[in-house]
Formats: sequence, structure tokens, C-alpha cells
Amino acid sequence: MKLAFPFSFEVRLLYLNCWKCWLCGENGQRKGGLEIHHILGRISDSAFNSSCLCKECHSHMGHSQEEECKLFLITLKYLYDMKYQPCEKDYDFLNKNGRRLLTKEVIKFIYG
Repeated sequence: MKLAFPFSFEVRLLYLNCWKCWLCGENGQRKGGLEIHHILGRISDSAFNSSCLCKECHSHMGHSQEEECKLFLITLKYLYDMKYQPCEKDYDFLNKNGRRLLTKEVIKFIYG
């Protein structure tokens, strides 16, 4: 099976040292392993649209705006810690979807 928007090799590399689910905190061994999740669906393989979830949490994602915003903030913090440098597809993703993901917490994280 080929995904419509699989994550690029560069995005997958960002998660090599990620060993726990960002929602439940488990390492995934008892929950089907860890997966890279598209926060807003398979609309983009931007690093800003990625998160690390165990298979169980991934299967329970309802894609509510609250869930998406929570994962987006966790992703921003993770990428910041990784000293990730955004690329063109990341800026494109934010230009198209930023309004949906912009919360007070995200603004506070970005601007201090």
C-alpha cells in the first residue's frame, strides 16, 4: 500500500530518537508500536503536521480541533528542542492551516 502523502525521509529521521507516545507517554511496546501521525490528515508531509503516537492512541484519534492543537503544540516544542530548521513545505503548511492550529498556548510558546 502506498500512502497519498507519506512522510519524507527527512521527517522520519526526526523521530529516530522518539521512544514514547506523545499522548499516553507509553513506549508503544504494549500498544502496537509507535507511528508517525499526520496531525491534520494526509494533506502534507510537513514536519509541522507530524507527531509520534502509539498505535492505540493513533487509532482513537478523532481529529477534533482540540486534539489537533494539542499535538501541534507538542510538535512545535519537539522540533524546537531538535533545533529543526523549517523548510518551504513547512511554511506552506502553516500558511494554509495556521489559523486552525493557532491557540493562545502556541502564541505564548512562539513569542514567549
